[in-house]
Amino acid sequence: MTLLKQNDDGTWIVYYQDERGNKDTIKTFTSEEDACEFFYNLVTTRYEKAKPYIRKNIE
Repeated sequence: MTLLKQNDDGTWIVYYQDERGNKDTIKTFTSEEDACEFFYNLVTTRYEKAKPYIRKNIE
């Protein structure tokens, strides 16, 4: 799961967290706006790549 969070020092991080709680930082930002824009683009790009594999009608 990819997440966005503000650190105690005011920076923003986009990171991946697996089902066991392990975290890997993808990128760090000083601006909330830049972090949100990066996060949005990352999620939409991943969705577009996965779209052909998503089943529309589950029986």
